[in-house]
Parts: sequence; C-alpha cells; structure tokens
Amino acid sequence: MRNTLFLLTLISLVLSCSTPLPISLYCQWSYLGHWKSKNVDIPVDITIHPDNTVTGSVGDAVLKNCIVKSNRGAICRKLNMKTDFIITNGFIEGKTFPDDNLTHRTFTIPFNLEHDQLVGSIMITAPWTYPKPFLNRLKLQRVKPDQ
Repeated sequence: MRNTLFLLTLISLVLSCSTPLPISLYCQWSYLGHWKSKNVDIPVDITIHPDNTVTGSVGDAVLKNCIVKSNRGAICRKLNMKTDFIITNGFIEGKTFPDDNLTHRTFTIPFNLEHDQLVGSIMITAPWTYPKPFLNRLKLQRVKPDQ
C-alpha cells in the first residue's frame, strides 16, 4: 500500500510537470512585443505577436514558422524546473554569421521573463538527440514602440 501511494504521487508529479497550463492563464500580454539583444556578437531580434506567432532574426538568418507556448505547469515552477515559455515549431533559415556553413536549423528558445527582460537560450534541436546550446545566456530587452 505504501509503495502504491508513493508510485501514484510520483506519477502525478511527473504528469503535472509535463502538462503546462494553457497560455491564456498567464499574463499573455507581458511577453508580447519586440525584443532585441544588445552588445553581442550575434544579434537576436524577435517579435512575439498576439496570435502567439514569432518572427525575427538571429544574425543574418530569419526565424520561420515559430510559435510561443507555455513550457511548464505550476509544480514545475515551484520546483524551478523548465522555463515558463518556449519558442518552438520553427527553424532558422540562412546564415547566422558570415562563415556559417549551415543555413537551416531547427531550434527552440526556452525563456522566462525577468525584470522586463526575455532571458533564455537558443537550443539547436535534431531528431533523437538532446538539444545543443547555440546561444547561452540570451538576454533580450524590450524595444519601446518609439525606438
């Protein structure tokens, strides 16, 4: 009986971490808008639209077919597992820097909002492999409409 209770508790914890809350339960408007990196070798410029689509660029490459969605549930947030949001389902098309040999990358950008900054990493993804960091410690500043 004790083992069964432990197993049920463990399963419910895992399921609650892997089942994010609907994006509408967050302050959705807090991450919307135009975001830019400053003082970095590879500039990042993204715009998150009200329909949760994402456009922008990484270096000279363009983001295509991207969306933003919730990345964790309440229990994972309490345990500090994962990030609140993730940009996914798209790819980077073009060269990110002049000597870049790859012109097509699938990727994700897991991120949190911290003090009006979008903070995360760009992770390169491939089938059957763990995501690899492309740009660590990504910090994007909100671009005010008049800039």
